[in-house]
Amino acid sequence: GYITQEQYDEEVAKPIDVKLSVSTESKGSSVEDYIYTEVVDAFMEQGYTKEEASNLYYNGGLKIYTTIDSGMQENLEKQYNDDNNFPNHIPGQNGIVQPQSGMVILDYRTGQIKSLIGGRHIKTRGGINRATTPVQPGSTIKPLSVYTPAIDTLETTQSRVFSDKRGGYKFKDNREWNPATTTPGTSNMSTRKALALSSNTIAIKAAETLGSTYDECMDIMINYLKDFGITSVVDSKTKEISNTDRRFASLTLGGMAKGISPLEMAAAYGTLANGGNYIEPTVYTTITTYDGQLLVKANPEQHKVVDEEVAYVITDMLQAVVKEGTGKSASLGGMPVAGKTGTTNDSLDIWFVGYTPYYVGATYIADDAQKDADGNNIKRRGQGSSSTAARLWAKVMGPIHQNLTKAKFTVPDGVYFTKINLDDGGTSSYGVSAAFVDGTYPSRASSYQAPPTQETEEEEEETENPNESGDGSNPPEDESQTPNEGENQTPPSNNNNNNNNSDNSGEGGTDQPTGNIPPTN
Repeated sequence: GYITQEQYDEEVAKPIDVKLSVSTESKGSSVEDYIYTEVVDAFMEQGYTKEEASNLYYNGGLKIYTTIDSGMQENLEKQYNDDNNFPNHIPGQNGIVQPQSGMVILDYRTGQIKSLIGGRHIKTRGGINRATTPVQPGSTIKPLSVYTPAIDTLETTQSRVFSDKRGGYKFKDNREWNPATTTPGTSNMSTRKALALSSNTIAIKAAETLGSTYDECMDIMINYLKDFGITSVVDSKTKEISNTDRRFASLTLGGMAKGISPLEMAAAYGTLANGGNYIEPTVYTTITTYDGQLLVKANPEQHKVVDEEVAYVITDMLQAVVKEGTGKSASLGGMPVAGKTGTTNDSLDIWFVGYTPYYVGATYIADDAQKDADGNNIKRRGQGSSSTAARLWAKVMGPIHQNLTKAKFTVPDGVYFTKINLDDGGTSSYGVSAAFVDGTYPSRASSYQAPPTQETEEEEEETENPNESGDGSNPPEDESQTPNEGENQTPPSNNNNNNNNSDNSGEGGTDQPTGNIPPTN
């Protein structure tokens, strides 16, 4: 509620007392900048002008209780101060080192921001906060806009097979676009494998199954992104194609008009980790006067996006990205990691977003858009492999998890596991163990009688320029590896007909990992 003018005058005369970690940056702190912005916004929502709210922040004797964990923040800043974590490091213009980066870590059960950094070697207050500024997300968008909606239909499963060959799209707009492949593009593969290897062609084909028309598919993808808390989607039918996200290049490959910030990306992936429940990120719990009078209490918005069974299947698929696909550099050893890499055209932006049974973290690395002394644009450099971002993520998250119990993601009751072949999606004793929602099934037995081969590419699409193919021009060579062994399990008997791709049924047990232990606040 409101405070009186007399209370306001009394509070602005008292010194500020902000409860937050001490930043290792001596001249600037993106955490302090973000707290200031959020607190001022909270007071403005109560009716104050921006000037009054700012004055109250600096001179009101406030006690601001933040969610920042001092140890996690110190570790994050330590990694960002280590130039070895950024292989393309150069001094840059005006003393701003390049490449730059931003990262956010959340406790996804509460939405609380545990650590945040908006750049490398921050020297001034009020600069660009790259943790909250949208940038091109590349393939990190795929689990949110394509695969979660697809699994949520209960018609697509991890075993559903698509052709990885270029072309063959349902809609005219996509046939005219006809993006190049980012995997060998010579055969079929399961949905699980397509996400693990970040196939662009299959992401588009999977998205085409969401509706009967091009526009209906876009509406569905945009609605899911908004449900995941993405506020930077440009949903406009009147703007030029380069200024709207109503196109498959934006929604399936991440070539967006504005992009997505690490903060919103972390909250979106945190929704999957949190059983399909979105919680708005918060950086403070309460704001009080010097003597404890409550002025503001955080009340984050929460809502359900998908059922916990659907969220878990996506989590299982994202674990395959780290164990079987492009995200291997994000491995934390015995601690489970579910996540996704992302790369834009010419590797100008590289991403990794991932979560454990405890926390979710999102980071990207890219050169800033800069101008030289004559006002000319400075060409942004490619950052190489997205494994650089995955390694940075692991460098930050490793120490945080070092003394935590190695838990597993909790498996909902309505999920079972069975082995599938990664190429034809059929059940196979040589396959990998994959999660399915009860009532959905692999549609066939595998035709392979020996262990299948599997591509192990390290990189994926390039997606920034919507006028280009949206992906890389040099598909990787086909490599092979023996798939992971898992429990040989079969699905339970079919009690309904909500999966039009299934024709197998049977009785079997379930492999259900134990529950996770919540983090200590």
